[in-house]
Amino acid sequence: MSGGDRHEAERAELASDSRRDPLIGSLVNGKYRVTSAIARGGMGRIYYATQVPLERPVALKVVQGDGDNEHESQFLKRFLQEASILAKLQHPNVVTLYDYGKIEGAHVEQYFIAMEFLAGETLTHRLKVRQRLPVGEVLILARQIVRGLREAHKRGIVHRDLKPSNIIIVPEGDGSEIVKLVDFGIGKMMGRPEDAQDLTQDGVFVGTPRYMAPEQFDGTAYPASDIYALGTIMFQALAGRLPFEGANMAELMVAKLARPVPLLREAAPGVEVPDSVEMLVHRLLFRDPHERPTMDQLAQLLMSCEDEVFGSAHNLRQGLGSSGGSWPRGSFAPTSSSPLLPHPVDSRVPPTVIAAVPALPPIAQLTPRPMATSAAPPPAEKKASRAPLAVMAVLLVAGALAFGIYWVKVRAASPAAVASSTPSATSAPSESAAPAPTAFKLTIESAPSGATVMEGERTLGTTPFEISIERASVASGPRTFAISKDGFVASHVDQGASDDNVHSMVSLAPDTSSAVKSRPQTKPTATGTPPRPPGTSTSDIRLKR
Repeated sequence: MSGGDRHEAERAELASDSRRDPLIGSLVNGKYRVTSAIARGGMGRIYYATQVPLERPVALKVVQGDGDNEHESQFLKRFLQEASILAKLQHPNVVTLYDYGKIEGAHVEQYFIAMEFLAGETLTHRLKVRQRLPVGEVLILARQIVRGLREAHKRGIVHRDLKPSNIIIVPEGDGSEIVKLVDFGIGKMMGRPEDAQDLTQDGVFVGTPRYMAPEQFDGTAYPASDIYALGTIMFQALAGRLPFEGANMAELMVAKLARPVPLLREAAPGVEVPDSVEMLVHRLLFRDPHERPTMDQLAQLLMSCEDEVFGSAHNLRQGLGSSGGSWPRGSFAPTSSSPLLPHPVDSRVPPTVIAAVPALPPIAQLTPRPMATSAAPPPAEKKASRAPLAVMAVLLVAGALAFGIYWVKVRAASPAAVASSTPSATSAPSESAAPAPTAFKLTIESAPSGATVMEGERTLGTTPFEISIERASVASGPRTFAISKDGFVASHVDQGASDDNVHSMVSLAPDTSSAVKSRPQTKPTATGTPPRPPGTSTSDIRLKR
């Protein structure tokens, strides 16, 4: 069945159910006249209604409230938590809450949320129709998403389930469009321990695995977790595929914890993406949440990327108005076949998962696959710093077993181990092996480009920059190259011995007064700062070719 036929069948089924729905045609609490059902889920429905006497269209989200079992009780708590969160958010890029409460006179206990009715399309649908989006469109979509998330983060709220189906693109009367963030049902109020105790017990993670940040698999979430999800969405919109995929949840978890982030140019070779955008998306997907930019920094970086893509984004931004929430249609407009919401919920949208991670006996067999890196091996005393990642990977794969997913073992293999696994009959004699080259090439790029590269007090050039490094010169320790540019925070590249040529890409953060100068090294605070794992690397992207 095609996508259109499936939607028509779902509409027909929903219409049939609506004829038997006692809420259809009723006046909820004397002020919301219910017209039709828009979508349904396992424990509730969304209706199209009109608020009287204002004649304002609203989306009415209704759930059963009897809470006969633990699952239903938790669902109701999350439903009411969403209402509480939306009540705290007033922003053009976040859906507006009008009202919520208990439905009076219902034959069963029911609760409702009345919110802004959004006649638009989900980003999921837009990507399904067009597969990939132009760079400029992705940047402006991302900037609007950042505005909404930044407001939430300022209020101490982490979304935790940002994904294309929770991003609605709404056309406006002047021919422009605006992005709205929806579904804060599993959102987290930072600094509210009662939330964690009531709705997220130890050993439970929540979210949609394909878009979740690695730290969420451990049951924790920070503002940086939303940034990772945005990076995943941008990667998908630009490349037409996700950065990490797996045949099942276990493989996906291990991929996010152990594999290097692919480059857009590798994932979609035919797509033209500026280096600044490439490196920005890459930085959003850093495994360590400390290495991702803050929302304020990200807003600045996106504007810098827009300047490069549009030539002069200032005039464009001036034309968008104070909300910064829309852009002119044209090459960015949805196709004529793109239906507007409301439409039935797409059953193929990746579900939000609330997964329990069972306890395990100590296991030391699961080790993350080593990332391609040119840095010299860490000192012996730092090797233990990889243990938390390995332990978390063990627990995550075990947690996947709760869903009937098989055990996945990932083992770091040295070149010697790989060689020993090759049949001896096909191995070339050792004496005929070509001698290893004495030098390798280091390429350093930066976003923005034109940054100065220095080693000690000596200026070597500007990015993009290439240098040949003799292996003997880094045998006893890495060489350090400083990367700096006026108006940006300086960074550096530590280059150790390597058997391959190395391509290092550095994303420079704008040096603004709002930038975070330092980060606490302790457990999360009320503002949601994650603790820095021991032995983390610098923020440059290190990839071998």
